[in-house]
Amino acid sequence: LEAEYKNKLKESTVYNRYHNLLDALYLSFQSGEVPEAQTLSGKAGLLASLGDDLEQVWGGRPDQLNNAYLAFQITYSRHFPLMHEIYLATGSDLAKTIEIFLSMPHKGVKFRDVKELKGLEGDITGYLERVLRQLNQSPMSYRTLPKSLSLVP
Repeated sequence: LEAEYKNKLKESTVYNRYHNLLDALYLSFQSGEVPEAQTLSGKAGLLASLGDDLEQVWGGRPDQLNNAYLAFQITYSRHFPLMHEIYLATGSDLAKTIEIFLSMPHKGVKFRDVKELKGLEGDITGYLERVLRQLNQSPMSYRTLPKSLSLVP
């Protein structure tokens, strides 16, 4: 189970890296810096490399590697490395980690559009990054977080 978890962490890092690379490529195309043919060729190369990296993690490649596949995977793995860092920063204490996640802002908030969703995601990841910095900043224990990072909503 531990090996599977470590592979999942590696996999999420791979997905994040290629998502960022493809984002940069598409932005270059949209801004006119890179022509369409070069964009398509770059995309094909990045997706092939993604397959190679996934094969190193799992010993095999997904049947289909395309934008839709990557978008699906990134939806569920984008913040896995951050969540893992929180877990490690609590001394691998699962109960403390769960308490931090349950104390995230905007629980149960409904959103109307993608822009609002992105704002909520930013608030939540910002909260987790602040908690992580605080946990890593000093020998302070999780139980003595300052009120500004209180885990009570």
